[in-house]
Amino acid sequence: MSLPPRPNDITVIAANEARTMRLERRRSSRCVLSPLAARPRGPSTSVPVAYPRSHLESTTPHRELPAGDSGVRRTSPRPLIALGARAPVTASRYVPPVHPPGQWRNRLQAAENEAMRRANAHGPSLPSGRPSTSISHPSAPLSHTDLFSRPVTRTSGSLKRRDPSSGWHSLSREEQIVELTAATTRHAWKNVQIAQRSDNTTRLANFRLEDAVARDYRNGKKVIENVPVEEVRATVLCGSSPHTIFSADHFPLVVYIPRAFRGKTLDDATAAIVEWGRSTKPSPKGSNDFNNCYKHGYELVGRTRLATLWHPIGHKHDPPVVCADICKTGQSYEGAFKLFAELDLVNSFCTTALLAIDPLQYGLLRKVYEWRLSECKSQVAIAALDKYNLWEGREIMFNRWSEPHFDQHDAHYSWACLVYFGDFKEATIKFRQLNLEVRLHPGDVLFMRRRDLLHEVPDWGDGQRHFMVYFTHESLWEAAGVHPRGRSPV
Repeated sequence: MSLPPRPNDITVIAANEARTMRLERRRSSRCVLSPLAARPRGPSTSVPVAYPRSHLESTTPHRELPAGDSGVRRTSPRPLIALGARAPVTASRYVPPVHPPGQWRNRLQAAENEAMRRANAHGPSLPSGRPSTSISHPSAPLSHTDLFSRPVTRTSGSLKRRDPSSGWHSLSREEQIVELTAATTRHAWKNVQIAQRSDNTTRLANFRLEDAVARDYRNGKKVIENVPVEEVRATVLCGSSPHTIFSADHFPLVVYIPRAFRGKTLDDATAAIVEWGRSTKPSPKGSNDFNNCYKHGYELVGRTRLATLWHPIGHKHDPPVVCADICKTGQSYEGAFKLFAELDLVNSFCTTALLAIDPLQYGLLRKVYEWRLSECKSQVAIAALDKYNLWEGREIMFNRWSEPHFDQHDAHYSWACLVYFGDFKEATIKFRQLNLEVRLHPGDVLFMRRRDLLHEVPDWGDGQRHFMVYFTHESLWEAAGVHPRGRSPV
């Protein structure tokens, strides 16, 4: 199976996708003509074609079509991730778009197959000897493409129509999410491709990830104070374009995707996280936390955990369990499952981005995911709602800054994904070893290897700052018999 196209082939990819979209529009135009098409026409009468806006907004990239094309011209770009912000369909008949188009679906499937091939060739099989090429549970996603192509059953709880002519509002919530998630995966993949272009990458001169792994830094005041600044040149990421930081030994270390979420998508995710915080009542006095680093005076202050399977801190030799924050009360239990159902778009973006950034780590993490489903029945039940997500660990922080630290419970080489919410104007995360600062805003996504990179977040000033972290602790990697250590070719 061939690898996905390299970043320098993006112009060819875009041209092929534009050609595919034009053909899709021409085929669908026969079904969605305006009622004006049925009227008698003279020789000089022109008939406007009324395309459903959901069909137009579900394709990418957003650009004007060439002169003479039968499609509708678009003059203002609209982010794919914000599709949930609109629900307009003006044609008399709604024709759902095919998600994803053949070319994109084949490329995504090829990338997943290649990731699993690398993962299976990387290390030993699982302790039970089961193969790790697919997930056999019907309630869990086989892959992104399987999720998009599966039939969706209409439910009696479909959304009410605000406009009688709107087909979008006649779809159930699940049907809407399936369509929006397909566009989200394309958005994530293209953002990572942009981040990997030569003009959007920074290659460090001195810092080597393999050396940092060998040093195996631990938290401690004296250790933290003696961690050196290895890069002479300072780097600040604050623009609107995705960016990747590579180590001197060619490992991607930090991937910054600004404004990954915006509009109604960001508002809905923020509201869901705030509702979860109210149900679980976070505390700023938790163990193994920076208790002196919270901004008081807001409704929600503290840390909550949404780990569906983990070893509690200090109990790595006990069987893994669902975290206490989910099972603490009946209200928190119900709140957790409500949040699972609302995070499909966020999950799909982060999971697809990991596949594009590091196929080997994606494949290894998927092997851990398969092990969870085969060993714990609770994971099968949770996976029915918590779709598109491979990580089992999530933490949600409300209004907290951080002192310099390493996340020593993560595995070496593994990735953590951070998503930012709130109404703060700007925050900064600093990486001392890399002499790097990243300026953050609500809706940004940041991938980093937080076990091996010293990082801190100073006080950000006014506004509320919440963030969600996707992670997998080293103890769960070991329990699954999967070794995350290893290289992923750049």
